[in-house]
Amino acid sequence: MTQNHSEIQRVNSSSENLAGIASELERMILKFKVEPNGNEARELGAHNY
Repeated sequence: MTQNHSEIQRVNSSSENLAGIASELERMILKFKVEPNGNEARELGAHNY
C-alpha cells in the first residue's frame, strides 16, 4: 500500500518535471523563431513537433 503510494508520487513528480521541460523547450523554440536568422527558424516552428 505505502509502496504503491510512493510509486504514484514518483510518477506525478516526473510528469511535473516533463511539463517543466516541455514549457522550457517551447520557450526556447519561440525565442529561436523570433530571432531574424534565416529560414531554418521558421521551418523549425512550422513543423510543430
